[in-house]
Amino acid sequence: MSATLTVPQLKSALTNDQIVKARTTGIGEGETIDVVAEEITAACAKVDTYCAGYVVPEGLTTGWARELAAHNVAKRLGTPTPDQVRTFERTNTELEDLRDGKFPNIAKVAGATAGKVISGSRPKVL
Repeated sequence: MSATLTVPQLKSALTNDQIVKARTTGIGEGETIDVVAEEITAACAKVDTYCAGYVVPEGLTTGWARELAAHNVAKRLGTPTPDQVRTFERTNTELEDLRDGKFPNIAKVAGATAGKVISGSRPKVL
């Protein structure tokens, strides 16, 4: 199942000032860049990558995507709040734990083999 997140859902993790600023800061006349939509898409993609091969409840994927997107929007504006930093770090830890199979209540997709996110750097090839 793919992660989904909407702007109204994101509002619970951002202040109203942050949302207004994100939609207007750095946008010139005639530009159609939507910073909020861009961060939502990136967060959902990251969550989907980590959840590949697992059957994860929709509410959990939405929550993870919300916390990632909120932090990244706030970071673009300057400084995220301490709560946004804390939830961002917790979310990344939980996604890594999912990748490593540390969630016993989350089942693997039948027949899923490789496709997990691998940590570390590329090996040197000579």
